[in-house]
Amino acid sequence: LFPKTYGFPTSDVTADEIIRSMLDQFETEVASIDFDACIASIQERYGVTVNEDDIITMASIIEREAASDDQRADIASVFYNRLEIGMMLQSDATLVYSLGRNVTADDLKVDDPYNTYTREGLTPTPICSPGLPSIQAAANPSETAYLYFYITPDTAQFSETYDEHMQAYS
Repeated sequence: LFPKTYGFPTSDVTADEIIRSMLDQFETEVASIDFDACIASIQERYGVTVNEDDIITMASIIEREAASDDQRADIASVFYNRLEIGMMLQSDATLVYSLGRNVTADDLKVDDPYNTYTREGLTPTPICSPGLPSIQAAANPSETAYLYFYITPDTAQFSETYDEHMQAYS
């Protein structure tokens, strides 16, 4: 379902009509993305096999992690780089989705299909309806060696090593 403000002419619109509009809008928004080419590029670059649903799931995680559009492709790169080397995604956003609240240190150990600290790969489903910039980033990540990022409303720091990440985080 594509996230957007929709206007419906009458108040007697059905749920089915709303859902159909959101699905149709999704198809319109992503029509310019050549998913087959993107899937092939991700396979070639990272050695990771994905499909269109996986790209949308990745986009949903990016959507929740990014503070601005210009960070999204780098965040995608971090996650694909992690998948390439068999590293956990380690996204708090996936647990926030599952738990419905902010994550604590103890939560990072919980057995949950959306816990990307304990489960390899992507989550079983998207964690939100991603916007087009996140979908584009998931389909066409930046080419970086980043494995870590630290983002606040005021800063974004991407790092290749854990030591660099800890310096940025401190």
